[in-house]
Amino acid sequence: MKHIIILSLTVFFMVGIQYAQAQTKEETTEWINTYANDLMSKRSVAHTIEKLDENGNITANGETTNLAKDYWIDDIYYIYGRDMNGNENDKIWQLRLREKHETTNGGFPVKVFYFNNEEDCKRVHKAFLHLAKLLGTKPKPKKDTF
Repeated sequence: MKHIIILSLTVFFMVGIQYAQAQTKEETTEWINTYANDLMSKRSVAHTIEKLDENGNITANGETTNLAKDYWIDDIYYIYGRDMNGNENDKIWQLRLREKHETTNGGFPVKVFYFNNEEDCKRVHKAFLHLAKLLGTKPKPKKDTF
């Protein structure tokens, strides 16, 4: 009898685990459209997300590009903000989307979104990575893999 109960509970939990679902493309897109700009710093006025659709078409600063085809999602970074006297005073967190296509000058343009704290930056970064994965984008290859 004890084995039957344990077996039943095991099957019950295994079935429950199989039906746990992550956010869909539509849910992730809706979250980014709804919350990402609110989480950004007021310093990010020049770089805001105007619209993002389920196909990864992102409109930022009046320009529409495709998240999956045109960008690598870089890691998050921080810089120090400066006051009027040039003194470093607080960290400004950055999420960078680096274009995959090199310009004629030899560089890779970057869209930078600014955040006041690391937690908000990580949340939006995670949402962008999740959406890119759902769109079939492979992660950016690391230079020093081996």
